[in-house]
Amino acid sequence: MGSKTRVLIVDDDGDFCDFYKRILEEEGYEVEVAGDGHEGLAKALAGGYRLILLDIRMPGMDGMEVLKQLHEGVPKRENGKVVMMTSYADSDMSTGARMMGAAGYVMKVSGADPGQFVKMVKGYLE
Repeated sequence: MGSKTRVLIVDDDGDFCDFYKRILEEEGYEVEVAGDGHEGLAKALAGGYRLILLDIRMPGMDGMEVLKQLHEGVPKRENGKVVMMTSYADSDMSTGARMMGAAGYVMKVSGADPGQFVKMVKGYLE
């Protein structure tokens, strides 16, 4: 695995990003963080990520808009799967995200088990 497995976390919650970045780095992943949709889209269009974890609800450009523009754009280097993350259950949003190419939809739960998060990431990378 090593540093070749690149993961991008796009989320406006800095504490969430810092916590999960550290956990994934301890597992040997190379992790980049984007604090908003505009930065996330720019990094995703540069490409080369095996997995993009994309928060749905962010100020400015939300995750659905990032996903839409990423789907319409052509990354410089191919990306792997995009997984939408949210703190809110919304089946319409989940369906819309899947229609735009998202591989999955996961709930962000405060105090979630880091081991479960790593297991979820590994599952999407298989």
